[in-house]
Amino acid sequence: MGTVDEEWERRSDALWKSIDDYEEAEFIARIDALAAELPEGSAVALFERAFLALALVDVGREREAVAESLTALSKYLPRYNRSLARYAEALADPK
Repeated sequence: MGTVDEEWERRSDALWKSIDDYEEAEFIARIDALAAELPEGSAVALFERAFLALALVDVGREREAVAESLTALSKYLPRYNRSLARYAEALADPK
């Protein structure tokens, strides 16, 4: 599948409506799988991950939101991708 069509939109909508039915890691994996159906660099695919960060902020999970954003951003900053990814992991799992 190369472009967003009505079927893809329907599945995306259904997934977002069922967010409370999944553990965080499983929901992220499902969003990633759905976004992976779109062409590399698709703005819609990126939006699905950036929107997840906003949803996390709305429910008071700001650290996870920043971690999610950094993880998505790290893929586009080759010079810093490992350090951003590690920082994102540390934010998401403060011990």
